[in-house]
Amino acid sequence: MLVAARSKQATPQSFAELSQVSRYVAWRHPGVERLHQQLASAQVRLSQRGELTCLDTLLDLVAKRHCISILPRALLNGRFRELESIPLPLTVMRHISVVARPASLLSNAANAVIQALKKPPVAIPQPY
Repeated sequence: MLVAARSKQATPQSFAELSQVSRYVAWRHPGVERLHQQLASAQVRLSQRGELTCLDTLLDLVAKRHCISILPRALLNGRFRELESIPLPLTVMRHISVVARPASLLSNAANAVIQALKKPPVAIPQPY
């Protein structure tokens, strides 16, 4: 999902609109290179401004309208009031695969993904 700060407008912005006017900061994780290859193959252009490994810092920047990012929906747990998730174009498919390794060898990003995938799905509040 593309993640952006919740829009103040009545109608949320589309993926195409946000990708043209917002800076994109990638979340550094094992699948980020593949994601960027898929975006390039689908001819999706994002104004990339770097990468962060700290998920909390990235989400804070997104919530403060400094950037947008692409994250699995499961990682947005509890932040639906301040963040908006916008579906990626259908031409971009994400497949998350986790290779089991000792926890001490996993990066913080990999641990965050694994912990999020272990949690039960969160009900998404419907807009009124």
